Amino acid sequence: MNRMKTLFTLLTAMLLLVACARKSPYTKAIEERYSLKVEEVKKIQFYTSDDIILLKTQAQSGRETNKGELVVSSSTTDDRLIIKKGTPGVMVNSNGDKVQVSFETDAKTLTFESKSKNSSYYLLADSLANGKPIAKYGDETYIISQGSGVVYLQFKMKKLKKYKSRDTFVKGRKID
Repeated sequence: MNRMKTLFTLLTAMLLLVACARKSPYTKAIEERYSLKVEEVKKIQFYTSDDIILLKTQAQSGRETNKGELVVSSSTTDDRLIIKKGTPGVMVNSNGDKVQVSFETDAKTLTFESKSKNSSYYLLADSLANGKPIAKYGDETYIISQGSGVVYLQFKMKKLKKYKSRDTFVKGRKID
């Protein structure tokens, strides 16, 4: 009886481990393997693989004369927009190898691109300015911080396998 309890506990634990969804990189190969349509992909919850840090620097300078002196002033404001590792996002648009993902309820999106069938969808810069990658997020333009360019999309995939078994015991047949 004790053996039966142990076996049952082990089987239950294995079933729970198998049923848990793990985050996997999202690729074109996944789309093709499961024949996913854009409408279906829009229903998948995506997650960021790492932190995305977007920077915007605003510099202001001015000058004036005050009591016979020239006063020169300058100020710099750094705005950082941080999308933490594991932040959930939703695909709102797809255009070939590129997808636009929204991490907020408004129309702000970031673009991710897959370079090949087995490549993950990586964060894509919209352009370069002075050799730095630039991304438009809503109405604002940000510099993509170093390291954020290796961020890719992940999703959870749960594989369920059903197995049914039915035993029929034959009683046998006796001569009449």
